[in-house]
Amino acid sequence: MLAMTLPIPPIPRSLYTRPEAFFFPLNDGTPILLGPVIPDDADRIRVGLSRMSSISKYLRFFTATPTLTDEQLHYLTHVDQINHVAWCATDPTTPTLDGLGLGRFVRSPAEPDTAEFAIAVIDSHQRRGLGAILLAMLCLQASQRHIRTLRGLVLPENDFLHNWMYALDARIRRTPDVYEVDLPIPTPDPDLCPTAAQQHILRTMFQLRIAMSHTIAEKPCKGSL
Repeated sequence: MLAMTLPIPPIPRSLYTRPEAFFFPLNDGTPILLGPVIPDDADRIRVGLSRMSSISKYLRFFTATPTLTDEQLHYLTHVDQINHVAWCATDPTTPTLDGLGLGRFVRSPAEPDTAEFAIAVIDSHQRRGLGAILLAMLCLQASQRHIRTLRGLVLPENDFLHNWMYALDARIRRTPDVYEVDLPIPTPDPDLCPTAAQQHILRTMFQLRIAMSHTIAEKPCKGSL
């Protein structure tokens, strides 16, 4: 369902640099704002990283104290949305649209139907459905670009992600230091029998398609041009 339990605030005109953004609910109905990453997101990413615990940083970046250089932030925020796709979730109840999570993939030049993906969510919004929303958005964008597999790296001790990838019928190759995950893009094929986790991603992809037709460009706004 797309029901939201909290009122959606007007969006300031100054934030119309991302007119493709749209509202979407978390599992508890709390609204978030989803949109493609833009250069202005560099500071949001930097601040969002500071709001992640040492454990979350370690499981995501394989180090508890990651830092991002200006060059890395430029790479993360200057994307073509074709071969390098990135979407972010922000908090529409904050004046500066604080960052909540980020999902991205980069197409492999050697395997054009495969892309390396990564997702990061700040601690306050973990286990609330945001990771699944970002993954569903990546799957939706990948399917539109003829990408069939999302590939990622997972630490052996990341049990939560292992279990989630298994539930999504991902193929996992184990090495002593890191696991390589190949996640097939879910498709609504009547000849297949998707798992419950795959059905959830497919359902979220369908809901995202609907929500994307109602961008903030159509919402009430405040401030002047």
